[in-house]
Amino acid sequence: MSAEVMIVAFAVYYFDVTAKLTALKGLDARLREIRSYLDLVIEGKLPLNHEILYHLQDVFNLLPNLNVNELVKAFSVKTNDMMLVIYLSSLIRSVIALHNLINNKLLNKEHEKAEDSKPVAIPATS
Repeated sequence: MSAEVMIVAFAVYYFDVTAKLTALKGLDARLREIRSYLDLVIEGKLPLNHEILYHLQDVFNLLPNLNVNELVKAFSVKTNDMMLVIYLSSLIRSVIALHNLINNKLLNKEHEKAEDSKPVAIPATS
């Protein structure tokens, strides 16, 4: 894969992740607003608005049921697959680092042998 293609692919993923992060921050802000409204209603500081409660009930009714065994198993399989990829990449990085360390050690030994085999200059006496 050429460098330009990799840069473009990275940019696409970067903007995709940035957009998802922005959307999640917006969702978090709205959920906090709903929570503060419900807290104020519970404390009696705001009157109960049935229209808001109906909309909240609709939102909760539209949420998927995540307790279905097939869905739980699918999430587990997907998570395990991702964790395996992370584990393998860490293992590969460790093996490469160890390989580089061994090569460096061998190179240092060769340099030491070369230094030891050089003739030592004896200073001339006058």
